Amino acid sequence: GPKVLPDKPGMTEMRPMIEKYNDWVRTSGTFDAVVDFYKVLRDPENPQVMRAEFDSGDHTHPSDKGYQAMADAIDLRELAK
Repeated sequence: GPKVLPDKPGMTEMRPMIEKYNDWVRTSGTFDAVVDFYKVLRDPENPQVMRAEFDSGDHTHPSDKGYQAMADAIDLRELAK
């Protein structure tokens, strides 16, 4: 079955606040650019879980392939503005 997120104390209670903050970062227009690593790494079939090929094995930190996917998601032209 799908890997589950580590059971970290307080995460269930914090998730709505984290999602609200992430939505604000993505949509507020406050920032010149946003790279959404969550969307890059998540499993499209189970968005609360990291894609297996990007998981280092602890279900929290990306593997080398995951970090490469994160780097590839950065539009270097945005940094030059």
